[in-house]
Amino acid sequence: MKLWNNLELTNPEFLWLFLLIPLLAIWYFFVRKKDKATLTISNTKGFKGSSLLAKLKPLLYVLRLLTLSALILAMTRPRNVEVSKKTKTTSGIDIVMAIDISASMLAKDLRPNRLEALKDVAKYFGAADIVVQPYKTATQSGITQIAYHFEKPMIVTDVGGLKEIVPEGKVGFVVKPKAEELAKAVVKFYESDIDFQKHIKEEKKKYAWSRMLEKIEHLMS
Repeated sequence: MKLWNNLELTNPEFLWLFLLIPLLAIWYFFVRKKDKATLTISNTKGFKGSSLLAKLKPLLYVLRLLTLSALILAMTRPRNVEVSKKTKTTSGIDIVMAIDISASMLAKDLRPNRLEALKDVAKYFGAADIVVQPYKTATQSGITQIAYHFEKPMIVTDVGGLKEIVPEGKVGFVVKPKAEELAKAVVKFYESDIDFQKHIKEEKKKYAWSRMLEKIEHLMS
């Protein structure tokens, strides 16, 4: 329940308890007074004026009601919610990065550390024309999947299972793990008229979360 500006109540149903406040006030000032005991005497000269405590007693009850009101308000759980209505439209590829934030990411092998360097990954992949993976030995590579996400063509070496996920002449090129072969493939890429984007968009569907879910459901059925 939103009140004003950015203030809202999580549990507005507790506001109904405020109806008890006037009922308690009526009970105290009109009903409870009638329950007071009376004593009839012939002379009151021996009695002093009423004490300060007796005069403050109604005020103490008012403080009780205020305290009760504060408790009711606290039960509604008011909170300040900042909502930004500013929108920014841009073109590009959305990405959600799952980042390891353990102490190992603070290693200084990358400047200033691994965690800060990782934040630049999206920037570098977005600016790249092609992703080259010059492995001498490998089984698979997570870089390949990142390249698919950014829809970037790839040049990979013929080691491990890299050529199985990078179709030759469609998504990129597969070459022998030699510097000369890698250099030739880069030149070939810039001279080629192959529509890599079309093939990449089709090939990346194999690695979508929805497809993996379908496979899991098929195995479970």
